[in-house]
Amino acid sequence: MGVRPSGLDIPSLVMAHSGSTVKFDVRPPKDYFPRMSSTADKLELEIKSLPDIEKLRLVDAILADLDKPDPEIDRIWAEEARKRWDAYKAGRLRTVSYEEVMSKYRGQ
Repeated sequence: MGVRPSGLDIPSLVMAHSGSTVKFDVRPPKDYFPRMSSTADKLELEIKSLPDIEKLRLVDAILADLDKPDPEIDRIWAEEARKRWDAYKAGRLRTVSYEEVMSKYRGQ
């Protein structure tokens, strides 16, 4: 299961920001992590010397290793999807055509 800060109310967060473009800075404070081990220090130095494509491969491997399923988050998103589907079927949800979405981004 993923690690989640205590006191984080996921359902409220999902509902409050559903459909919004709010962005969160999820980086921890600078002193959040303890000092790295000498192995991690050596790896960091080696990583800095790698070409960008190799760095991306490492990032992908690390993220895949860290990305553990969280049944609670899956349940919340499934519930949200059901609510949105029900709202769509009942005509309470404004739909946006593919053309409208794409025209928004083509003009940028």
